[in-house]
Amino acid sequence: MEPEFRDKVKLMITKYGVGHTTKMFDNSIDVIRRVYQDNPLDFLNQFNDLTPFELEGKIFYMDKKGKPLFYYQDKENGYISISNDRIWLFFSVVIGLNYDEIQDVMKTWLGEVYNLRRLTPNMASMIQ
Repeated sequence: MEPEFRDKVKLMITKYGVGHTTKMFDNSIDVIRRVYQDNPLDFLNQFNDLTPFELEGKIFYMDKKGKPLFYYQDKENGYISISNDRIWLFFSVVIGLNYDEIQDVMKTWLGEVYNLRRLTPNMASMIQ
């Protein structure tokens, strides 16, 4: 795949989301899978500027639209809940990673970008 095309697909995903981008490719996830298969962390780059927000004892990380992508209650319990709809499903359905592989990708990203190294990522079905 040409780097220029790969960059355009990444931009489309950032701007329109995975669902709309998939529709642009006749509902095929194959193109998107090929864009990220060598470096799944690239998908998470679009979320490198989240804002932490405390609510009811939880720390939520919100995007620019005010939608949370993950949260943790306290660092002592050791877990961080990751949005199933916006992040976890991408890695499982589009990329084809299993639960443990997704946890590894998320641990790396959370540690590097948000300094949340000691938390274990878990899938959260709904973050509000």
